[in-house]
Amino acid sequence: MTYQTYDILIARLKAAYEALGCHVEFEKAPPASEAELAIAEARINQKIPTSLRSFFAAYSGNVRFYAKFPQALSFAAPFSEIFSAEFHFSLDLLYDFRQNIAPGELDPENDYDRPFFTSLLFADIPNGDSLAFDYWDSSDDPRVIYLSHDGDEDENGTVLGKSFRDYFERMLLTAAVGSEIWQQQIFLPDKESGLDPNCNTAREYRALIRLQTDDLID
Repeated sequence: MTYQTYDILIARLKAAYEALGCHVEFEKAPPASEAELAIAEARINQKIPTSLRSFFAAYSGNVRFYAKFPQALSFAAPFSEIFSAEFHFSLDLLYDFRQNIAPGELDPENDYDRPFFTSLLFADIPNGDSLAFDYWDSSDDPRVIYLSHDGDEDENGTVLGKSFRDYFERMLLTAAVGSEIWQQQIFLPDKESGLDPNCNTAREYRALIRLQTDDLID
């Protein structure tokens, strides 16, 4: 997808959720300057992952979408856990968890704790969880994972996309459903493959909310 395609798809998301009676907020700041990117990189003491850096530099340094479902709106299974749609990505949200682990606080050999030692957080989730980049493979454009704050081993470290760009496009095509993993679970075939916008459940959800995407997919 191009950045122009992002704008078209987000406009369609906004219209679709508003048609369902949702209160929708959308904010998009101008692209970040090179100076702003450099300041953020100095703060986290590393380069911003490649596709997120490009996103900030060419699309927006701070973009936020939120659709609050009205109390009367609810869906039948398998969509009954979905109660919102939202995303927020900003230079200000980048946080290197690795630099702030107190000695003895976590165990890098523990399967639950390990992702925290290799992660750069870039988005907060309303329930206290986070989205992060997993630097386990030392990539310049690492995969996006879900970090659980409450000890849930089944959720922690779940892969959502192969890179930020891959994740962002998958997320938009699954209608930006709320970022808590239990809302997104129906679009996750397993813990390693990422959100699947081509699965039957995703197609059914787009049809349910009348979101047209077929003409936007490369």
